Formats: sequence, C-alpha cells, structure tokens
Amino acid sequence: PFRADAGGRAIDVTPVCGGLAMRRSRVFLRRRRGDPNFDRRRSRASPLTAAARLTCENVRFDEMTALTRRLVADGTPVLTFSFHSTTFTPGGNPYSKTTDDVDRHLDFCTRYFDFFAREMGGEFLSLADLERLYASSSLTPA
Repeated sequence: PFRADAGGRAIDVTPVCGGLAMRRSRVFLRRRRGDPNFDRRRSRASPLTAAARLTCENVRFDEMTALTRRLVADGTPVLTFSFHSTTFTPGGNPYSKTTDDVDRHLDFCTRYFDFFAREMGGEFLSLADLERLYASSSLTPA
C-alpha cells in the first residue's frame, strides 16, 4: 500500500486482490505463489476465462465467496476487498446510479464481511496495519 498525490490530493492505494474465473461459473483457476504463467494467462484474452477482483461492484455474492475460498485455498496471505469510493454516492459512478444501488452495495459489503469473518475466520486490518504488515515481513503484493 502507498499514498499517491492526485493533483494535491492524497489517495491511498492498495494491492488489488483477484483471480481468474471460468466464464459463466463460480470456478476459479488455482493460483500458486510464484507461478510464472499466471500473469501471462491472466493478461491473455480468452473466451473461456474472465478476470475477477474482490469487490461489491457489478458482481454476484456467490462469485465473491467462491473467489475468496479459492484465494484462501491457494494460500493468499492478504485479501484486499476494493471498491471505488464513489460507489457509495448515488450517481457517483455507473455502479451506483440511485440510492437503492448504494443500499444494495452496502448490504453486499455487510454480508461479505460477515461471511469473511465468520466462515473464513478472516481478520480485518486498517490501511496503516496493512502497510506495517508488508513492511515487517516478506509479504509482497501478488
């Protein structure tokens, strides 16, 4: 994680966490740390696969729980759930045109975080804690 200057305004940036899914399924391809072909496979267009990231934007809940299970099974040490800050402002982006859209995203996040803590045994870190974790260990963003 790092802080970037965006025209005099500071923006916090974190690694994005995701995987590669078989299209029209909840099946995510296995990822092994250090797999030299993963990034090449992910960047290559394929009608059979699609990139996915942990988010509440334009996804189904069952897709995110399946992705989470895959990432944990693959030994991913830190999962980063990301979204655009404008997703929580009605009309702020295409994901949240109305107040109902914002409410739907907030409900999704509440459900996902409950799943992550209760079913996966996940712990939550502040951005400062995450930065300290990366600085004090051999963890590197995947």
